[in-house]
Amino acid sequence: MDFTAVALPPPQGLFSLRGTCPHADCRSDATFTIVPTNVGGSQLAIHMVESQSPVQTIWAIMQCPGCLHLILGCASRSGPSPWKYLRHYPLGEPDDFLSPHVPEEIAHDLKQGLRCRWVKAFGATVLMCRRALQVSCDMERAEGNDLFRQIDDLASKQRITDPLRKLAHRIRLLGKQGAHGDYSDIDATITEKDADDAILFMGHYVEHVYVLPKQLEEPA
Repeated sequence: MDFTAVALPPPQGLFSLRGTCPHADCRSDATFTIVPTNVGGSQLAIHMVESQSPVQTIWAIMQCPGCLHLILGCASRSGPSPWKYLRHYPLGEPDDFLSPHVPEEIAHDLKQGLRCRWVKAFGATVLMCRRALQVSCDMERAEGNDLFRQIDDLASKQRITDPLRKLAHRIRLLGKQGAHGDYSDIDATITEKDADDAILFMGHYVEHVYVLPKQLEEPA
């Protein structure tokens, strides 16, 4: 969901925004451009909040080239410095893109992990992803008395690939660190990258274990 501002060349000299489309029926990585309009004699749908030098803060109506839905974007710059993304609306929902093929028991925990990542609760993100992985192993009747053995069992039964097995062990260790370590150190030991890795892995995991098999069952 991170956005960045990209300067446009003269004569327009404004900006576009790059990020994930917040609209639920799109969710593509997109470059949002300012929508042309003739309202009020202006050629661009913009509202300049601060125009006194050296600060410019601009709100603009912008469009996703994929779904053609609109967003309201804001960027600023000081003097000749590059445009800096400030905010956009709508924000979208962090968990509204999970496939309905993901079992509800797993989706419940994974959605909580996505919401935790949305508010930058990185330790909680990893813990909920680990919980979703544990629930999946139980539902898949993976053999073993701990998550380590269950992950290896899924791989031996070819329910997951070897790369997924290795990634699963990384998430298992991160989650264990957060669950059993000194809670005052969770923020220091589990980073933003750890949270993003956990989300990325679980996306690949549910796609491989649940989504693709269901799609293959659907008639052509």
